Amino acid sequence: MDDLATLIEAKSGGAPVSCDADAVRLRLGYDVASMRAAGHDPAIIREHEAFNERLGPFITHPQFGRYLADLTPSEVYGASGVGVLPLDGIREEVQELAPGGRLFPYGYMPFATSIGGNAICFHAPTGQVVWADHDSFGADEINYEDRDTGEYRFVSFTPEHIALAVVVLADDFFATLTDLVHDRLEATLDRLD
Repeated sequence: MDDLATLIEAKSGGAPVSCDADAVRLRLGYDVASMRAAGHDPAIIREHEAFNERLGPFITHPQFGRYLADLTPSEVYGASGVGVLPLDGIREEVQELAPGGRLFPYGYMPFATSIGGNAICFHAPTGQVVWADHDSFGADEINYEDRDTGEYRFVSFTPEHIALAVVVLADDFFATLTDLVHDRLEATLDRLD
């Protein structure tokens, strides 16, 4: 693991962030205690509490949780033709942008993005690393190219349909991160972008 930290530091030009799980949760989520103290709308506070709860599987995952706490860069850096995101960038993706904000409630968290706005995501329930095309995930439906037939499908937004629309890159996060940082995924990601 130390070799990966050294590699990320060399690639990004700075030491990776190091913080505990509570700090990760606060940096990615919402400070509901402050919101409550400031008298914010209770309905909004409940929404933000639910968002914070969804962070749990990512923070507690043995590989991805370690990445979030000890290996995220302090600033975006390029690797394999994509930008690897710092915690603030991940937060923006899951709170405000597509596809990250659309996929986050289903257990996906972007950690890198392409120039075209597509995302490389970690899927907490399966431990897979996937490619998510931003054009595939609309407000109410998913459209994607069926890899078997080449036909475009327009389907409802469900976990099963998300799984059909994303492209699985790998089943091991640290192996994928190592390949990403060594620029071994550039050709694959270029084809997907």
